[in-house]
Amino acid sequence: MIEQVLHSETTGWKTDDLISVVLPTTGRAERAEKCVRRLLETVKDWSVEVICVVDVDTDTRDRVAVIGYPVKVNFSPVYRGLPQSWNIGLKEANGLYIVFAADDLWWGDNWLYEAIQVMAEKFDYKGGMVGFNDTHTD
Repeated sequence: MIEQVLHSETTGWKTDDLISVVLPTTGRAERAEKCVRRLLETVKDWSVEVICVVDVDTDTRDRVAVIGYPVKVNFSPVYRGLPQSWNIGLKEANGLYIVFAADDLWWGDNWLYEAIQVMAEKFDYKGGMVGFNDTHTD
């Protein structure tokens, strides 16, 4: 695990700065659950909230909800679409950094660290799209 001191010396970012990950999903219960669990594996000691915005699919809602803290589920019985789901997640986000993700992405071990480093070093804003090509197998 990368030391918090390294973060603060190079970018001002610390692992206890809250990061919000907004993850819209619908109709992909197993994939969404794997995605959230993988996300949590890669950020074990960091301050992270995952906002899973689920449309229509109660199976996805239930499978993701049982993961529990730090996962929040926003469910709608009607389809809202990706842009509206991002906006809903953004309204619920409390993080200093906000990352928009997708349920069909699979992340490497340092994906979030690298994304936050770029945001902290190079930009005035603290949000962005992050992901890796869907190369994992079910």
